[in-house]
Amino acid sequence: MIDLAYSGNRGQHFAAGGYDLNSLDPKYLALGQGLNSQVPNPNAGKIPGSLGAATISRNQSLRDYPQYTSINVASPRLGSFTSNLFIASVEKRMSHGLSVLVSYTGGKVISDSLATPVNFGPIEQANEIGWQNGRYNRQINRSVDPDDVSSRAVVSVLYELPFGRGHRYGGWQVNTIGAMQKGLPLILRGASNFLSDRPNSTGKSAKLDNPTRDGWFDTNQFINPPDFTYGNIGRVLPDVRTPGTVNWDFL
Repeated sequence: MIDLAYSGNRGQHFAAGGYDLNSLDPKYLALGQGLNSQVPNPNAGKIPGSLGAATISRNQSLRDYPQYTSINVASPRLGSFTSNLFIASVEKRMSHGLSVLVSYTGGKVISDSLATPVNFGPIEQANEIGWQNGRYNRQINRSVDPDDVSSRAVVSVLYELPFGRGHRYGGWQVNTIGAMQKGLPLILRGASNFLSDRPNSTGKSAKLDNPTRDGWFDTNQFINPPDFTYGNIGRVLPDVRTPGTVNWDFL
């Protein structure tokens, strides 16, 4: 028996990662290092702590609520995802003591900042739910889902040994289940520019034709972004994945 199917899913208004409601409007980022300059504090003496000092950074003074360092919006209903999956299975039902089932799933899951992963298969790494610019531009967070398994196959074989009625011995069988899947999209972080935690890409893919444990991707294709700019790589690298897995169980 051969079975082929397509599964398409779209979800919106899921709980997403939190973001800072008091984040700086990107229109001020062009001030660059000027954002670190000290300016007169309109709240001087009105509130306790450093935010009530005579001066504060220009960065802080330009925020909507300069009397607060941050205002965290927790679990906003802003998460969304889409998935397109091709599903195939081939089954040889029991005959002459042999039964075989082969299943394959291939496709892609795209999301932005889901707090709860979309579970269309085994989840093997923590979801990346942080926004780069959660208040002003959430669209730049949309990418291949960190838990996307683009290709997965499972093979199940059962064989009844030729012992039983009419044989000297009975009730023996051999079972094996094998699971093979591609790796997960690689999450890359590392920037030091007063704003971003993601580097810039040089524009060339970091994928290596023959990766090794000592060099899984080309690190030379990433550079530190200019001060007070957002790194231009996505939430995950779209074409670099962790090692795949092959697992066989025999019973």
